[in-house]
Amino acid sequence: NNQQSDGGFSYWKNGYSSFYLTLHTIDTMNNLFLAGFEINQNSLNGAANYLYSRITTDRDLYQDKNTVILTAYTLFKLSNFPLDGALRQKIIEIAKDDLFLGEKVSNGSLSYLAILLTKGFDSSLKNKVFNILDNRIDIDSRGAFLETGENVVWQYYETPIKNTALYLKAQVADKREKPILDKVLRWLLNSKKKDGAWGSTNNTISVIEALTDFLQWKRETESNFSLEL
Repeated sequence: NNQQSDGGFSYWKNGYSSFYLTLHTIDTMNNLFLAGFEINQNSLNGAANYLYSRITTDRDLYQDKNTVILTAYTLFKLSNFPLDGALRQKIIEIAKDDLFLGEKVSNGSLSYLAILLTKGFDSSLKNKVFNILDNRIDIDSRGAFLETGENVVWQYYETPIKNTALYLKAQVADKREKPILDKVLRWLLNSKKKDGAWGSTNNTISVIEALTDFLQWKRETESNFSLEL
């Protein structure tokens, strides 16, 4: 009911479409679809067209490289969205921009970019971004984590917990076997609050999603053995 005539979603009925809210909504609708729920495909397609139109024509949006990364990450997960075109080329340009990657990209966006580059992009660009991401990891007594840094995308609720979960998700997406992943898992588990959550709904969803990806990759939930003492 909150989807507007341009395909975007607003925070209230008959309001103005919000670009970032539409990003979140599309991600949620697609996850529901992948989980086997029936959704309105026309609604999803309309929202995707709204995002693509805005990110390719709105100067304020397409000049923000963090926003371009978040948009491409969201749209490229849709099964019927073309992976070639202007948005793909923009991602390649961003991955080649050493100044942006070194000084201006948020840690959260860097993780999303790393995941994006596992989807058929040049391996040299992918490896470069993963190396930059690895160099931003901090280690303390609880384990290894990815801080927010100076550049924060506040519209995407960026926190150290969410960034660390995204770092784990990126490593899983490229199936990178690294000793530091044990420390990342330990930090995430040590960050869990007494109520079983990670401080906020957004944090908790991000951690659950990352841990689910990790378990599916490692197949630890499928272990079947006998032990004799």
